[in-house]
Amino acid sequence: MDKFQAMQAFAHVVEQVSFSKASATMGVGTPTITRHIQQLENYLGVVLLNRTTRRLSLTPDGLHYYDYCKRILADVQRAEKTLPGATQSLRGKLRVDISHALARQVILPAVSGFIERYPQIQLTIGLDDRIASLIQENIDCAIRIGIPQDSNFLIARRLASVEWITCASPRYLQKHGTPVQLRDLTRHQAVGYCHPQSGKYQEWSFVCNDEPVSVEMSYAIAVNETSAYIGCGLDGLGLLRIPACLVQSDLDSGRLVAVLPQFASAGDPVSVVYPNGNRSSLTVRVFTDWVQALFAPSAPEGTANKASFHGSDRPLVHYSSGTAHETASSPGYNS
Repeated sequence: MDKFQAMQAFAHVVEQVSFSKASATMGVGTPTITRHIQQLENYLGVVLLNRTTRRLSLTPDGLHYYDYCKRILADVQRAEKTLPGATQSLRGKLRVDISHALARQVILPAVSGFIERYPQIQLTIGLDDRIASLIQENIDCAIRIGIPQDSNFLIARRLASVEWITCASPRYLQKHGTPVQLRDLTRHQAVGYCHPQSGKYQEWSFVCNDEPVSVEMSYAIAVNETSAYIGCGLDGLGLLRIPACLVQSDLDSGRLVAVLPQFASAGDPVSVVYPNGNRSSLTVRVFTDWVQALFAPSAPEGTANKASFHGSDRPLVHYSSGTAHETASSPGYNS
């Protein structure tokens, strides 16, 4: 048995949730992948995968072994890329998942700098408010606003915190007036935001005199995607409650106007989240460092990092229990 190839086969099966897809990735036949897994299980004396005709899942031993496999494989890859005689240019594919609005406002305006610095990294950015399963969909990392629920597989590196604001278009405010106190919101209409997977609607929560206050808003329209949510606000369909970083350019241009500034709040983290096994991936590391600099308080003007962000030098957070990948159901949350 070639133990290294068997470990590669096992990792691919876990990540692809399919023997046939793993075989395609490795360029070998499905029987070869099956044989690698059987030999590995016989060698270890444990069952790594539960197999049925409809489902493939990890056993507890498989979960434990996969965690170490990913680290070992990543370390080998890192060693090969950092050999003194090897090229110093980072290369390879990198898949990143980001919400539409966060990409549009923060990442895409600055991404040319990353491409110029690392021209041999092939960057694929997926734009979606849907909460992606990073491992099953073979995504290297994601940028998320909010606190991810615990996961055996994920590590989150906190980059900054975001300020939540209430805002509306000038047309809406001219027609309906400007709310001055929280009690005024009962006479106003909001744009509703419905989380695309959980179906939960955004709660309008504030802090007043150090006490949490929840306001039940009425709305004529609700959407499940952040760019559409912002678009409805720009069209004068209601008030928005949203991280300021996602509408900073609209605020700067006057297309949106902040209201109730005394009830703006900061605290939700922006994090780069990636599978545990990717902690040694150089491409993930350089991208994470680049995003960290983008969100840093000292970032140059024009990089979308204004008062909307509060920088953080908080170290990596390892989410070590649970299985869910979902964050709170508010605009801009992305897994």
